[in-house]
Amino acid sequence: MTNEQEISRRLFMIKSCAGLGALWLAENLTEIVAAQEHAHQLTQSGSPAAFQVFNSDQAADVEALAEQILPTDETPGAKEARVVYFIDRAMATFAASDRAAFLEGLAKLDKRAKKRAGKT
Repeated sequence: MTNEQEISRRLFMIKSCAGLGALWLAENLTEIVAAQEHAHQLTQSGSPAAFQVFNSDQAADVEALAEQILPTDETPGAKEARVVYFIDRAMATFAASDRAAFLEGLAKLDKRAKKRAGKT
């Protein structure tokens, strides 16, 4: 195997993944924008809203996870952007096919965190 072949395969994989990502975005764009608008409206209202998928414990966990990825520093983070409402809307609409796996993963993470903290 030469470097040219290896680079060519990598380039193929990169372009394939980018193409699939673009296709997924195009297919779900309307619902993604609607979920973003939903989160934006809640940010502007300042009042809590009911979740469509998450219960209060799940919502707190998702918000904490999102805050780890996009923490508040000199600029607002995931919590201030109310990302949890975007993710909740996504799980109710365009990502509904991933909902069961997402919630199962969230439950496993919660169980491991409680075990680690000695709460089980």
